[in-house]
Amino acid sequence: MISSKQFLILALWLCTALPAFAQTGSTADEREDNRRKLERLKDQPEELARIRKKALFFLSLPEDQRARLVELDQKLQKEPMSSRKRLERAMGRYAAWLENLDPDQRRLITDAKDTKTRLEIIKKIRAEQWLKTQPSGVQQELAKLHDGKRAEKIRGLQNQERKKKNLWIISSRFWDELSKGRSMPARLSDFDGEVTSFFNEYLSPRLSPKEKALLKEAEGSWPQFPMTLVAVADRHPLALPAEKMFRRWDELPAEVKKRIPTKKGNLSKTIKLADGTPKFPHVISELARRRKVSLPHDLWPYGYEALSPPMRKFVKDKLTPLLAADEKLAMTQATSWPDYPVTLQKFAENHDLEIPWHTLPGNPEIWDKYRLKQRLIK
Repeated sequence: MISSKQFLILALWLCTALPAFAQTGSTADEREDNRRKLERLKDQPEELARIRKKALFFLSLPEDQRARLVELDQKLQKEPMSSRKRLERAMGRYAAWLENLDPDQRRLITDAKDTKTRLEIIKKIRAEQWLKTQPSGVQQELAKLHDGKRAEKIRGLQNQERKKKNLWIISSRFWDELSKGRSMPARLSDFDGEVTSFFNEYLSPRLSPKEKALLKEAEGSWPQFPMTLVAVADRHPLALPAEKMFRRWDELPAEVKKRIPTKKGNLSKTIKLADGTPKFPHVISELARRRKVSLPHDLWPYGYEALSPPMRKFVKDKLTPLLAADEKLAMTQATSWPDYPVTLQKFAENHDLEIPWHTLPGNPEIWDKYRLKQRLIK
């Protein structure tokens, strides 16, 4: 019988193996897509052999286990690529954790009557494992609490522990500055004028009330404030469409207006017709394309030439070499906003790359130090 770890790991490669070897029930487009995937694998004999071996193993499984894997794969395929990658990593970690449990604990989980019960058992085991790593005083204090209060207290302590760990990770990257007694930024006014202007003119209009509250809460604390600023900015790359975007000419930052000149200050008919409508970003981007100019901070790029230098370098050196012929064709056919940046995002995710969208002005190496998961493209 297949072990729990093998079963879960099988689920991770199933997204690759199953489409290539199990065509039953697939559409003509899906079969054509799978054919192209196999064509690309011909130049990677080791990878192809690995997938074939695992696919054959999959086909040797009992029917009920194959059905469970297929169902899991179908659910994963419906997720956005970024979410899918996150879930796959979580599955891998869970598989490794489950395999290392003692047999009795593992049996409790695998024999659970339903998902809710299984999750409760997992949480209990995880809490017990964490508790064994704590000082005796903490263990004694928690032992006095009833189950509900005890679980709540453990979650609070774990959250504090996680925050302290994250703060230490970030702080350690600024050891030189801290050892020399340099003043560190703890509020927006501590940054230079370019950052302040960017925040007020470009980023703030996109933020939700919750995000603004998070920044307000972190204000005055280092490294909490710059960490929060970077995290919030990373959610709102100006290149991509979003729920909250500039919709009117009067809302545009002054630098954007300079690059879309008007006759004696009078708006063109095209801008007037789009003003206040969802088409406004596309119209402004199209006017920039016709004038062969790019908008500041990677705002609404219509093509490669409208990207900032770091983004062009990423597309040329990192993304393009990984693209198949059909993907390169799709890139050349995306000649306007939002098609171009959305296509970039899609293909980068498909190839497990994180796009370094311009989200804050200034030295990207400094901003990257405030990210728990550093993304800087060297």
